[in-house]
Amino acid sequence: MFNFGRRVISVTFFDQASGALISSARMPIERLPATFAVNLELKMAGATYVVVSAEPSTKAEFYASKQLKVVLQKRQS
Repeated sequence: MFNFGRRVISVTFFDQASGALISSARMPIERLPATFAVNLELKMAGATYVVVSAEPSTKAEFYASKQLKVVLQKRQS
């Protein structure tokens, strides 16, 4: 895949309880928040999740590594 100078990060989201992959995507750095703070809520795959951890946690760090791993906990309704 050609990115033509775009700053793209490989992002993976995992379920904390099972360790299963929820989603993965290559996203432009501009579409990502400055940090994936603990307790940040995300909606994906028809459910609401809360961020448990992120490696690395800041935009500067995941820009440098070009990868981001986010561990989520499904919010119970």
